[in-house]
Amino acid sequence: MLRILRRLGSGFWFFALSLNLAACNHLFYFPDKTLYRDPTKYPFPVRILEIKREGRPSVSAWLMNDTPNSKGLVLHFHGNAQNLSAHASFSSWMAEAGYTVLIFDYSGYGLTGGKPNQEGIISDSQVVMRWIMAEDKWKNKGLPYIVFAQSLGGAVGTTALAETPEFASKVDLLVVESSFDSYQGVAFATLKSHAISFVFSPLAFVLVSDYQKPSEAVKKLLMPKIFVHGSSDGVVAFESGKKLYAAALPPKEFWEISYGNHLEAFIPGSPYRQDLLERLESLKTIKDKASRPE
Repeated sequence: MLRILRRLGSGFWFFALSLNLAACNHLFYFPDKTLYRDPTKYPFPVRILEIKREGRPSVSAWLMNDTPNSKGLVLHFHGNAQNLSAHASFSSWMAEAGYTVLIFDYSGYGLTGGKPNQEGIISDSQVVMRWIMAEDKWKNKGLPYIVFAQSLGGAVGTTALAETPEFASKVDLLVVESSFDSYQGVAFATLKSHAISFVFSPLAFVLVSDYQKPSEAVKKLLMPKIFVHGSSDGVVAFESGKKLYAAALPPKEFWEISYGNHLEAFIPGSPYRQDLLERLESLKTIKDKASRPE
């Protein structure tokens, strides 16, 4: 096996090449079990969940700011490295703004047992979606559902929604940040960009699975969608994000973050935080009006 690994600090990417076909499903996943932030240190309640799945270890999750006054539920699909305790900071600002945020770990990440692969993490995601649908408090509140999917989580989220239409039909807004249109395409571009692996780049189309290619899965999603990508993203090419957006059906928007790098749209101090919060507030207003009797 030949493996060359490059992982960037933002929590998404790798640079890897493996000539062992059996290992190819693992090229996109770099989990660990380190606790990066103590959930008790947040300025809102965090409930640690173990969502049961039949015949397999439970899915570990954090439910942030689940209060009676919640403005809505945000389901966060995180990126490819570390675990939810590292990625929770990307969505905790929405919890601080009054939303309940559910972030979960895929198989092999954090406290979720098993090993990650493309089909397996879709199954993990479906377990979480069905748990939400089974919770009476969310069914009865009539609050908006938002899916916030970042980087690898964008590919996971679009595919999981496409394969779970009963949940997708309840989603009021899908936000995809710094994601890509094709597993094979991203692997090819990454290998091609380095002199030492350039010659092996065509193997990406043989060794990497494009199971439920994101640009195909997204065509099945009818809810409003916002795609966000930095024009200077050094991890996932800006063009790959644009291709994912182009494949999606309306209603949709593309937010280009000028000179933005990977996952920088909603960092502290970014004006895009307020832009998204205003959009979420408008969803709540629409829901409130729909629930009022004539």
